[in-house]
Amino acid sequence: AFYSGVIFDHNLFDLTLSFRHYEHKYQNPHSFAFGERNGRGQNERGFYLGFLSRIFRSTKISFYFDLFKFPWPTTTTPMPAHGWDSAGFIEQKLGKGLTLTAKIRIKNKEQGLAVYDSYDRRRDKLANKQRVSVRLQLNCSMVRHLLLQSRIEKVWVDWDDLGGRIETPFSSEGVMMYQDVRWNLSKQAVIHYRVAFFDTQSYDARLYQYEVGMPGMWTSQM
Repeated sequence: AFYSGVIFDHNLFDLTLSFRHYEHKYQNPHSFAFGERNGRGQNERGFYLGFLSRIFRSTKISFYFDLFKFPWPTTTTPMPAHGWDSAGFIEQKLGKGLTLTAKIRIKNKEQGLAVYDSYDRRRDKLANKQRVSVRLQLNCSMVRHLLLQSRIEKVWVDWDDLGGRIETPFSSEGVMMYQDVRWNLSKQAVIHYRVAFFDTQSYDARLYQYEVGMPGMWTSQM
């Protein structure tokens, strides 16, 4: 196994470059390797690029691009596969106590699927799965002791080059919206309320949100 990384720390921007190569039979029970299959550290090659910059005092942008390949078959992919993952993020301060953030993520990955031919015979093949998600979020703390957070997120999932009938939908969509209200009455009393709406057509189009727990505790279960 091989992993190398370089970090450039500049006044105007931060840049990260890394390359990884994990053999398909490599075993290391004492590590949590970085990669597409996070923590596996096995049967993967990849190149990662990350960038962070503050263009103006009120504007911050960041993005990453990860190119990966699985040289050998896996438990879910019957043959070698590859893909890429990218995301861009921008944070804009609109005024005192008012911030708008936007995020877009695009991921293309080959996966093994069960496909049926015209004689209803099953065979496994690779299909490309593309997932695009867009998120907009507005944070408002213009009123003292009151924090408002509004979010809307949309996701689109498409499968390409199936070559036959498939057990899962060809494409699906999902959407989520929520409004968060946090009111600090005093040092001893806080009111936190959230109303959320979500609608997805499949598990592929799933969406996530963190639920606020008790003060001093942090949980991030799915």
